[in-house]
Amino acid sequence: MKKIIGIFVFAMLVAAGSSCKSGDTLEKDVKKLADYQCQLKKLGNITSPSEQVKKEIDTLTKQLTVYLEEMQNKYAAMDTVKAFKERANKILESELDKCK
Repeated sequence: MKKIIGIFVFAMLVAAGSSCKSGDTLEKDVKKLADYQCQLKKLGNITSPSEQVKKEIDTLTKQLTVYLEEMQNKYAAMDTVKAFKERANKILESELDKCK
């Protein structure tokens, strides 16, 4: 569970520090990131997870890690643009608010 929370925090930082050349691409990437986080959150809230749930968490965690590396490489050149960080955070927060 601590690993999931750690990845979630890392993902938030990456989303905040990322940038993009096109708004559509940014929105799509951040929504995908939020989807991974939402799935992990739902699975992490299970009180007594079965082995199947644990495997699913592990698989999602690996997928999220790969995706975060891709985003870091994709947006590395623009990681200091304040307007982008604000937009990425706004999209991420909006998507995560939908996650129940």
